[in-house]
Amino acid sequence: MLLVVYGLPFTGKRRFGRLLASHLSCKFISTSEIRNRWIAAPTFRLSEKRAVYLNLLQESAEALADGKCLVLAGTFYRAEFREDLETLASTFNEHVLWIQLPSGNLSGSFFTSELYDVSYARKIRNKINERFQPMTTEQVISLENLDTIERALSRIDKIITNDLSGQVDI
Repeated sequence: MLLVVYGLPFTGKRRFGRLLASHLSCKFISTSEIRNRWIAAPTFRLSEKRAVYLNLLQESAEALADGKCLVLAGTFYRAEFREDLETLASTFNEHVLWIQLPSGNLSGSFFTSELYDVSYARKIRNKINERFQPMTTEQVISLENLDTIERALSRIDKIITNDLSGQVDI
């Protein structure tokens, strides 16, 4: 099973992804943690982003090869990054379930626990939003309009249960 928590910057992807992985007893990998591990002073240039996603693909392949359930967290704003992940998943006879976090407001939501410099966060979010390439898959769960983490996890549980029984209801 491969679940990907994605969305705009400052939406709580890493926090929610970690909670989801714990809830499902899955391995968790985030692009921000890979970036922090490998790059001392991130510039967020495209070449750097590609390197981060290549590391993510490699770690994901290792987890999937070991038969592990996997939750990933990242922006995934470029179609090429999503396509590479879909290709990797199909190699292991898995499909990707994309979980979109609501963009909400920058003062915080139940997904985010950190406080940010709002003007900086808004600038970064707007920049990525302008460049976000449309999703082409129908396997997207939007967590918009859910007011608690428990309801979000419950909705995902229901979808996974239906999906495993062959009744995908997204």
